[in-house]
Amino acid sequence: MVLRDLLVLFILVAIMALSIAIAEEVPAHVVISAVYPDAVNESASEWIELYNPTEADINIGGWTIDTATYISDATLSAGAMIPARGFYLIADAGFSTGKDNQSWPDADLEDEIALKKGDGLCRLNNSGSIVDTVGWGTATTNETANAAKPAEGESIERKSLKGGYAPAQDTDDNSFDFFVQDTPTPKNSASAKMDPAPVELFDIAGNFKGGFAKIQDAVDSAADGYTILVHDGTYTENVDVNAPLTIKSENGADSTIVNVLDPDDPVFEVTADHVNLIGFTVQDVYANDSGGIYLYNSDYCTISDNTVSNIGWCGIYLFRSSDCTLSFNNVSNNGGDGICLGLSSNCMLTNNIASYNGGYGINVAYSSDNRIYNNYFENMNNARDDGNNAWNITKTPGMNIIRRTLSWR
Repeated sequence: MVLRDLLVLFILVAIMALSIAIAEEVPAHVVISAVYPDAVNESASEWIELYNPTEADINIGGWTIDTATYISDATLSAGAMIPARGFYLIADAGFSTGKDNQSWPDADLEDEIALKKGDGLCRLNNSGSIVDTVGWGTATTNETANAAKPAEGESIERKSLKGGYAPAQDTDDNSFDFFVQDTPTPKNSASAKMDPAPVELFDIAGNFKGGFAKIQDAVDSAADGYTILVHDGTYTENVDVNAPLTIKSENGADSTIVNVLDPDDPVFEVTADHVNLIGFTVQDVYANDSGGIYLYNSDYCTISDNTVSNIGWCGIYLFRSSDCTLSFNNVSNNGGDGICLGLSSNCMLTNNIASYNGGYGINVAYSSDNRIYNNYFENMNNARDDGNNAWNITKTPGMNIIRRTLSWR
């Protein structure tokens, strides 16, 4: 009995984990994003909202809305289009004058629809191929389990993958994907478009390959040479990069912050060659043997335009990594060195700011043939070298290299 109970518990935990993981990726099809089944004016104010999370306009002409009352309760007009990352609103006949809230936009399609209140369902049907389904209350048709039954004047609305983004969570579980909205705000095809997720993946040719809520999810789905574009926001995760990728923020480090999830691991750990990491604020790592950005056995990488602070040891740490470029990074207020190279060679460190670090501004001891040019230092101990690297310690075009006296050890 105990063994059986443990097995059931394990399966339930696994299912929950799977649902959460699936929720991080944007669906590749039109979804039912909101339903208003219990209108105050029942004869003219029920509505169904669709959302297109893809990068292309989709022709939904001829598709039908199935309900618990009627199969093919409404048929979308021939040539009807739902714009990429846009909405489409289907409402009861008479909606334009009879809608419960006159501030709501007009529907793209008005037709007689009959949504049940307590045991309702809504199904998007493309010529017999079911695109999406939502059931609520005590409905017998749903995806896994029903959404909660909304009260009169309330809607059920699909959740977003991340706050501020479009309703695009789709784990195929209505009870998990929808919530009751007490202030419905339907959108039509003229409403502002919404991005479905903050992390976008592009192939080598620049084609969109998917949207994700987390940077790591995009990394895990990427092929060699892909680019990951991260929108403004704050992300909490540890990102392991084990393939040649470009990971860059949309608008720079000031607006794209990555906080550590596990403070004993780096925010970014790179173990592949040809990785480009550009434009992030990285902070709050407490580990004593790695960095906020940590490269291990990684060659030909570019780390640029990042702000790295409040790291327990090195802000940026390269170990056994060669032919890398570190430029225009601000590594300040870290417990150890700002930038540290261990057993690394032929790297270029240029135009970085290393200030107020507890260790050295730049430490390249036990590394050789690296070039350290036009960096700005303001630390109690600015630099450490065993003499096998090239430095410029006089002013050259660009920022001044030294604020305090250069300290060598």
